[in-house]
Amino acid sequence: MQNIRERLNVLMGKGESSEIEFKSARGGIPASLWESYSAFANTDGDIIVLGIQEKNGTFSLDGLTEETVTRYKKNFRAQQGESQRMPSPRKRCKDRVH
Repeated sequence: MQNIRERLNVLMGKGESSEIEFKSARGGIPASLWESYSAFANTDGDIIVLGIQEKNGTFSLDGLTEETVTRYKKNFRAQQGESQRMPSPRKRCKDRVH
């Protein structure tokens, strides 16, 4: 089984598509996450990966620490619970913040 870094490298090599979207998270959970989350919830769910930045069509890791990832996961779950307008994905939604 691939470790998470290997899987991310494979995904970054393929780039974004209608099934995967990357978002930088160096400055916190991006506000644009919720628009993407909602859009994906209205499809097959698919994958949103936080912590990957794009520059000139090339994707790279933001360099988030394990502590930061843990904090983001807690914040993400808290924001989900606070929102009455948060959609429920019809099929699946991956909860991976790396």
